[in-house]
Amino acid sequence: MIPRSTLQGFVEAEQKYTWWRSDWINSPSMRRRKSKPLLQRRRRRDALELVNTVGDYSSQQSAFKLIILSFCDFSIHTIYTTLYQLLFFFQVHNYFKLTMRVSTFLTTALAATPVIAYPGMKNTFAEIRSRADVDGNGADDGDSNELIGDLITLDDSKLTAVGSSVKKLLTGFDNPESDDAYPTVGRSGTLAPKGSAACAADTCCIWKYIANDLQGTFRGRSGRCTDFARAAVRLGFHDAGGWSKGTGNLGGADGSIILASEEIARGENHGLEEIVAQTQVWFDRYKQFGIGMADLIQFSATVATVVCPLGPRIRTYVGRKDSSVPAPLNLLPPVTGSADFLIELFENKTIKPHGLTALIGAHTTSQQRFVDPSRAGDPQDSTPGVWDVKFYKETLGSAPARVFKFASDVVLAKDSRISSEFQAFAGQGGQSHWNQDYAREYIRLSLLGVFNINDLTECTKALPPRTGSIFTAPDQAVLDKWLATKDRLNNIADQLRNGGDINGMIASVMSWLKGVFHFRCIQNIVRCFRITSPGGLAPDWKRSQVRILARA
Repeated sequence: MIPRSTLQGFVEAEQKYTWWRSDWINSPSMRRRKSKPLLQRRRRRDALELVNTVGDYSSQQSAFKLIILSFCDFSIHTIYTTLYQLLFFFQVHNYFKLTMRVSTFLTTALAATPVIAYPGMKNTFAEIRSRADVDGNGADDGDSNELIGDLITLDDSKLTAVGSSVKKLLTGFDNPESDDAYPTVGRSGTLAPKGSAACAADTCCIWKYIANDLQGTFRGRSGRCTDFARAAVRLGFHDAGGWSKGTGNLGGADGSIILASEEIARGENHGLEEIVAQTQVWFDRYKQFGIGMADLIQFSATVATVVCPLGPRIRTYVGRKDSSVPAPLNLLPPVTGSADFLIELFENKTIKPHGLTALIGAHTTSQQRFVDPSRAGDPQDSTPGVWDVKFYKETLGSAPARVFKFASDVVLAKDSRISSEFQAFAGQGGQSHWNQDYAREYIRLSLLGVFNINDLTECTKALPPRTGSIFTAPDQAVLDKWLATKDRLNNIADQLRNGGDINGMIASVMSWLKGVFHFRCIQNIVRCFRITSPGGLAPDWKRSQVRILARA
């Protein structure tokens, strides 16, 4: 039973609020502001519609109603105590299965107010969100929550701050993303020089220098991430993925994909040769500062992810042990695997179906080369090099002609253990949902086969900043036209792989045509063309007859 005092507190608080609100609305100052009360009433009405979907408990509705009405009318006098009462209310009665609805209420309420009402409220929301199952179904068998590595046997009293934090992340608590960063202004904004005692004293200092090097390689001129960035993410997957529950200390995120030369020669790692060579260059440049190959591989993957537009800033750790022993065979997923095979493969890595759904979303940035060489360069959604949820939407539904769907992605999207999460990522709010889930699952993946998690150091602060919550490529209009065709022109695919702006490429083609054919464009290149020849001005050509862009 809910304590009567708690319920009575909610009811009394709502009554007091109702009286207060009536006085406030009828005050002379508010009567002079006719439009604002109307707007507030509309927000209040919309919020109450949400409240009425919560459940059957009148006390529960009373509590939610109080919070939402307070937010919608910019009231702050009852929010502080009520939020903490509500949090206690959920903890006692295990109402976190309803947390998606709570998150919806709070999001709606926050949209009505431009401020955080009291110091510490931000932390309260963070705690509620960190406990939320954003697909709205509550914690279930589809969510990864198994402990790994040395955390399986260590008692909580023996855990370091990092060990305790990682344990929370693995079991569904705490925030897997972080904006912790080195200061960029003031005296403290100067990073200690490489090789200095001050830099050596800060484990993460050298990793900041590495991140600065990597992001120049991972970000293209268009703002999209490059093929090296995509390959770095894949390399992180393939090094860590060579582990399962049956392999013990063998395999996992240990650097063996580079340190054991036979691994990269395996067919499953085809296409990673270039990023392996580049990673070796980076390692040779920085190994004098004590970095490890396993850490460099996983650090490169999280740098690449946040450099890709809209990508999450995943909490990142260093201190793994390197190994030159090859990982066991047949532990990486084929692109033609059945849903049953793939789900079982990942469950043996402690990654449940919802986690698998999040991880395969990394295909959103990719352009396949070797699954079907005749279509080399074709992307897996219509925004290659952008970390968005178009992959989920277009795998489920229709996609431009040039989008290449992996058979394994299609069968997973239709599987009952996967489909609801797949659709959630594709739906409204899917971007933040996916970023959170992906970040949590990648932390797990990056620590598979690591048995010194408790001794690691968190170096998230060394990562580059996020790119923002909105991104549109400068050449997206031209890219959309290219995606609508299947005609081959490798130059455009290669330019996209390098993160290039294909507007510039089209401009150079047009310049060449002008020089050779005295080409002249009337209005714009997709509406009307005229060709000047020695014999005079030729008639207009219809767009369907002018295939310059379509043949890209």
